Amino acid sequence: MKPAWMVIGLLTAAPALASPGPVDRYDCHADTRQYHCHGALGATTQSHLLIGGQLATSTWLWDDGPANSFAGPAVIVEWAQNSIALRGSYGYRRHLTGDTEFAVSGWDLGIKLGQGLARLGHHLFVQVGYAAQRINYPDKSFLPFGGIQMGVGWVRVSEKFAFDATLLYQDPAPLEQLWAELNFPGGVQSFKATLGLYLRL
Repeated sequence: MKPAWMVIGLLTAAPALASPGPVDRYDCHADTRQYHCHGALGATTQSHLLIGGQLATSTWLWDDGPANSFAGPAVIVEWAQNSIALRGSYGYRRHLTGDTEFAVSGWDLGIKLGQGLARLGHHLFVQVGYAAQRINYPDKSFLPFGGIQMGVGWVRVSEKFAFDATLLYQDPAPLEQLWAELNFPGGVQSFKATLGLYLRL
């Protein structure tokens, strides 16, 4: 009987010997020195592609004058892997606090950093990038400017969709230089806020 009890004991102990060790909220672990997951594929995936749109607003707060605000749509493409994401967008925003024939348009590229950006759930992130913009005049002429932008955001990722919100501070120096060349010198603070909805692929 002794061999039989030994076999039973080994079978009983096998699950404990095969235990994956501590796992995170995605049922993933790295006890074999290689991070891997045992949960549902949708929850444990570590990369995705987002394609969608945003409502974006830009605000210029002048030291010695009224603020200029712009709002409009933007098209977004983003690829995320683990805790890093690359994002590109193109948008067009009309002037809200004055003549609506004036607008700001352009593209921007950014890098996002945050834990688990490609996974299901809620995530915070920081974002830094470059925005190339131009002021569009009613006569179809335009003035280009661009600079660094940085800020923070929040994203909610589900199986098929993602929703996010960001607040970015934009380097005011290029805008100040542009207005100085037009004989309108002055200091300004520039901000951009967005709300986005995306298809998750």
